[in-house]
Amino acid sequence: MKKLDFLYSKRREEIFNFYENHKPVDVDNIDEINDHIVDDCFSEENFENPLEEFYITCAMCAYMAKNDLYDEYFFESFDELLEEYNEGKFDEYFFDVNADKPSLKSDIDEICEYILKDKDKADYYDALSSVYESEINKDE
Repeated sequence: MKKLDFLYSKRREEIFNFYENHKPVDVDNIDEINDHIVDDCFSEENFENPLEEFYITCAMCAYMAKNDLYDEYFFESFDELLEEYNEGKFDEYFFDVNADKPSLKSDIDEICEYILKDKDKADYYDALSSVYESEINKDE
């Protein structure tokens, strides 16, 4: 698999624009819109490598966190991918690791805080909590 040829910020902007162009985005249609993004816009089977899947999932969850929306499937995927990201499994795929890691960290923090503030929101609260806590401790 090859490195990506774009930054997280570019993919994030594309996804946020997609949501903004398909308003209203709300609890009644978030699942449908998310499925459309992954199936039709970015064609999941055509992902260049696992980092691209993480970019898309992270950006989608960041949008949902900012707008108090929730799609369990994507937050569970985020949890699984975050663990692999923290283990360094995607490091070889970054286009520019120094540009991407800070913007990813900002979104990761926001997503985790969103999920962890409401323990009832996720059955996987304990798993996410431990993954997120290990990320915080790694940065100190």
